[in-house]
Amino acid sequence: MWHGVGPISPPAYYAAASAPRRWVWFGIGAGSMLALGVIGLTVMGLLVSLGGYHEDEYFVDQARVERAVDQPCVAMKSTVSDLVLVGKTEESVASLKAFTATIGRIVDAIDGAKPNGDARAWRDDWMTLATSLDAYAAKISAGESAPYSLPRSSSGPITDRMYDGSPQGCEVPTRIDMLDPKVAEDYDEF
Repeated sequence: MWHGVGPISPPAYYAAASAPRRWVWFGIGAGSMLALGVIGLTVMGLLVSLGGYHEDEYFVDQARVERAVDQPCVAMKSTVSDLVLVGKTEESVASLKAFTATIGRIVDAIDGAKPNGDARAWRDDWMTLATSLDAYAAKISAGESAPYSLPRSSSGPITDRMYDGSPQGCEVPTRIDMLDPKVAEDYDEF
């Protein structure tokens, strides 16, 4: 113990005692940041493993593609409201062909906008949908009464993936989903 005149403890004592505290606080801060990072990665991993993302999904966020498909998407929304699903065979076939023609305009607009990988995947899904609708129209025209079945990807109907990944305002209309009895049944559950 120091019995000199002056302060109770010498300044050198304070300097030595406070130095380890700085490292302790630095360690606590760095450890906290590391723990938060591990927790964040764990949560993200859980979301992915629980079906929050599938590797065949995409998200179209290319501005030039969005601008290019704006008018064709408006036409597609208008055409889908004119679909004749019950009644005369000729009218049903003609309305499906008119709808697939608007899909062709969407595909052409995407191709003309120099699409990236996600936009090309979206275009491919539109082409697949159009092909399946044309085949369905041919069945109706031939008098077959087989129900329509949406094309599927590993995560379900391609329209789910298209709806999630398409630019706002150019989603596949729900009315197209309703052509597939299995998908329409899923809508009834909600």
